[in-house]
Amino acid sequence: MHASMDDNPMNIGIERRGTVLTAIWHVITILLGSGVLALAWSFAQLGWVAGPIVSSDRHGESGVHRCFISHT
Repeated sequence: MHASMDDNPMNIGIERRGTVLTAIWHVITILLGSGVLALAWSFAQLGWVAGPIVSSDRHGESGVHRCFISHT
C-alpha cells in the first residue's frame, strides 16, 4: 500500500492534494454562499416592503459600527 493511500479513509486510490489554504478557502466560500441564500430567504419572509427597509437599516447599523471600530 502506498503512503498517500494511508490518509484516505475509503482506500479507493484517490490521492489528496489539498492544503490548509484550500481548506480555508472552501470554508470561506461556503459561508458566503449560505449568506447569499439567507438574504434571499429573508426577503421572501419579509416581503417587498419590509425587506428593503430592514436591509437598509442593517446597512446603516453596520456603517455605524464600522465608524466606532475605526475611531478606537
